[in-house]
Amino acid sequence: GVPNPTENTVSRYACMEKQLVESWRAEFNSSFAFAAIQLPGYLGDCGTYEQCLRNVFPMRLQQERPLLDDPGSEVCATYDLSCPFGVKTDLCPFGSVHNVNKRPIGARVAAQLRRLMLKQSLVTEGPRVASVSAERVGSGSLVTIRFTGGTAPFELAGTQNCAVCCGAGTPASNDFDASSTGTSWANSTGGARLTADGLGVAFHVPLAQPTHVRYTANQAMPQCALYSQERLPALPFVHKLNL
Repeated sequence: GVPNPTENTVSRYACMEKQLVESWRAEFNSSFAFAAIQLPGYLGDCGTYEQCLRNVFPMRLQQERPLLDDPGSEVCATYDLSCPFGVKTDLCPFGSVHNVNKRPIGARVAAQLRRLMLKQSLVTEGPRVASVSAERVGSGSLVTIRFTGGTAPFELAGTQNCAVCCGAGTPASNDFDASSTGTSWANSTGGARLTADGLGVAFHVPLAQPTHVRYTANQAMPQCALYSQERLPALPFVHKLNL
């Protein structure tokens, strides 16, 4: 049928992206490498602030989903390279989705293509969540997320143009949140901290029995990223706890 211009197509994006890659490779008769650039922090034509929160993070996951089983494809996280807050500013004159500082993004994509096409031994993505656990603390829980990938120890550092960045004890600097249902979410409190071995993060949530955690979903402009030693950020995710 005729596409509905008002329809939210986020849930169908992974299927469309997979078809795009397959059709290009078929038409060009080539198994060329493919790199998808995830949405950065984004305010603007995604609608109101609340609409951006509902749609931008799921779109990041959809952009990665069809590439996970494709050895010739990669996704490039860019939420840490976002333009400043606001739709248009002097540093971001074309809106937050059109970042004029494309050099660091280009460098990440180029490294991925060198690894995929030239078989160079390069680290091209940041940490990925490996496991999540929680322990009861008072009326809430202490959640610990372990990561793998990239070079450890990891570090927490402010994103490009962050406002509160990684301020100690600042809840707004924490881009992790949790859920006991998988549908409604509670922001973490007090900010995240690195584990003693530098291989994970820990944070408190006001939930007695969290079942899911996610990363980069609770605010339009992520403030504090978990980086590998290569200065590559952790990939956005939703993950079930190891119960």
